Amino acid sequence: MDDSELANLIERKLETAINGDGSPESDARQKSLDYYLGELYGNERDGHSKVVTREVFEAVEWALPSFMRVFTADRVAVFIPEGVEDQAAAEQESDVVRHLLFDQENGYLALHNWVKDCLMYPTGYTKLWVEQVEKTTTERYRALTLEQLVDLSDSDGVELVAGTEIPGPDGLPRYDVEVKVTTTKPCLRFEAVPADEVRVSNRHRSVELDDCDFVSHVTKKTRSELLEMGIDAALLDKVGEGADDSNEAVNRDRFNLEDPDDESDLSLREYEVSEAYLLVDYDGDGIAERRKVLMIGREIAENEETDYIPLVAMAAIIMPHQHSGIGYAESTQDLQLISSTLMRQLLTNLYRINQPRKRVGENALLEGSITMDALLDAAAELIPCRDPMSIVDEQIQSLAPAILPVMDRVDAQKQLRTGVNPNIALDADVLKQ
Repeated sequence: MDDSELANLIERKLETAINGDGSPESDARQKSLDYYLGELYGNERDGHSKVVTREVFEAVEWALPSFMRVFTADRVAVFIPEGVEDQAAAEQESDVVRHLLFDQENGYLALHNWVKDCLMYPTGYTKLWVEQVEKTTTERYRALTLEQLVDLSDSDGVELVAGTEIPGPDGLPRYDVEVKVTTTKPCLRFEAVPADEVRVSNRHRSVELDDCDFVSHVTKKTRSELLEMGIDAALLDKVGEGADDSNEAVNRDRFNLEDPDDESDLSLREYEVSEAYLLVDYDGDGIAERRKVLMIGREIAENEETDYIPLVAMAAIIMPHQHSGIGYAESTQDLQLISSTLMRQLLTNLYRINQPRKRVGENALLEGSITMDALLDAAAELIPCRDPMSIVDEQIQSLAPAILPVMDRVDAQKQLRTGVNPNIALDADVLKQ
């Protein structure tokens, strides 16, 4: 299999994968976000209440702190010892992982976003990988001997920047030097990934991704970022134009003004990058192996065999034999619609009671529009008319006694579905079990 055939295979899998732009999963996420934000439903009528209740928002936000306490109160991960002799090492490894995630990385924010994605959408995703980070520092040394200077210069990652020869106490020269020290060390990376950037094989039937035959992280990177990653500039020139944002990304970034690529600065041009992990018989031996393929546009930039998928999926409510689960937002959308409808009817009824319409007989009207102008002016204290008895307030019966018990029932139903009760916090110890 050559790179062209491999690129065609990845493109076909991306087109049929779960979570793509315009997919049912994408539509479900956008609907959940609209409900969470309290967007209008589109069935509003002029002259009637347009209020939107926020059951989805309440269910997500009240549940979030309790779930966060499960992962942050003690240890984010626990290593289980195989024997008594491994117990101390397992405890130390558990502490090290927490240190790496929460002290060296902004793990709390990544974990918060991942858990919230799971509560709001069918499935939430996170990415966990090790990155080789290069760090350069400047160091200064005083009064080095020639032997010490030679040893320092021969050290890996050390570059001599400046030096001054000074007389030593024994008559031999000494050296004051300034060097740049470049070190490379592995760093654990942890970040929540938007669900619309993750593509999962439509044949996959589990929330677990380790055995999935195709998983890809599709994102946008600038030319500058790709060059820093070591991508050849000639390959980027072959890619051509950058990629547009998905409809879901535009909907999510509703407060951001459209900012088209500035063609005058080539370094900021954006490209669609697909980091795919797929099972494929690339070497032609008849057995599919897992490979990591970095594809920019339709150009293959990296292609290597791997045994690790850095993407992890989680769902608030796992569905058997399906990759996508159910979020708290989806489970309360119908209740929010019912509650909003009842609240609108209740408020419209109260508005009419407080400011009832008037029935005006012809005998009440003066010449011209004097009477009607005064009736339509909410601040008017005097309504001139020929016959006051011909103006009668509309009699409206209060609907509150009928609507309020139903709204209480809807609220109780929300608590039964989600287990979220503002008066009773979810027990983190129970959730751990």
